[in-house]
Amino acid sequence: MTKTKQKLKWNLVDNAIDFVRAAVETFFHHPVPRPERNPGYSLVDQSPETPPNDRAYKYAILHLHAGILLLLKARLFSTHESLIFATVDNPRTKQGEMRTVGLTQALARLELWAKVDIEKSDRDQVVALQRLRNQIEHYEVHLQPEEAQAVITQNVEFVYRFLRDHLSINLQDQVSARAWLMVEKLRGVEEQRREEWKAMRAAFVESYKSLSASEIVEIGENPDSRPDASRDYWNCTWCGNEESLVFWKRAWVCTDPNCRQVLDGMHCPDCRDFVPDLGDTLCIDCEEEAQDDEVDDTFVDLWNDESRLENGGGQ
Repeated sequence: MTKTKQKLKWNLVDNAIDFVRAAVETFFHHPVPRPERNPGYSLVDQSPETPPNDRAYKYAILHLHAGILLLLKARLFSTHESLIFATVDNPRTKQGEMRTVGLTQALARLELWAKVDIEKSDRDQVVALQRLRNQIEHYEVHLQPEEAQAVITQNVEFVYRFLRDHLSINLQDQVSARAWLMVEKLRGVEEQRREEWKAMRAAFVESYKSLSASEIVEIGENPDSRPDASRDYWNCTWCGNEESLVFWKRAWVCTDPNCRQVLDGMHCPDCRDFVPDLGDTLCIDCEEEAQDDEVDDTFVDLWNDESRLENGGGQ
């Protein structure tokens, strides 16, 4: 007698958490070459201390993005089932397939219809994760391990808080003890990274504000004293001075000695120009609304680049 196989079934939340679990486990317990067995890859039980390899970053990003998108859909579903469909009044395509919302649409509907307030920094990190996922799935991939790990850690932290705050689920109760240790490790890495960035930024702001008035004026008047940016001069929204805002070393700074405001930057999602964070800024080149990018990561990268050059390092 042939047994009827039971159908595989996961609801939205279970499916999402399973992807997140797979992302964390892949990142720490990743496939490694085993040439003595075959020329490909074999899964082995790696220690969490083993550095991730290229495939670990790749599949952690893919799994994590899938999990987060499903979590957003799950929260929309809890408000009303129709909200997860791209076209609410006609959810099926001409081929009869169900077409659900993408990331941008899901985030917009969560705010508008589900009254879920997602912090801007969290939205930025989810968008950054999708950017990496799109590169992996659609283009050649050139990932900086530090950037990839930062995006992974920040989004794992977002998953933990989103489950807790908007779905009343404790991630620790949904994964094995071993997987939870990995989640805690990633959360710890992210917390340390944030604290280091805050300290570096505070030191930079203090150093800029302590410059003499003549030094600050020189920064504004002499382009050779600062690296090129997407645009040389911007109007400062803090003091109202025209073309007093320039990019210098690690941030956008106002070169009016009476203002000395320090602003972070953001990238246009279309042309990738780097502009000061002035709120609802339109990119000068492509007139697309700019979005906050990984501001702290940009700041840290600039800090590291400058430190390397100051210490005699190469490009």
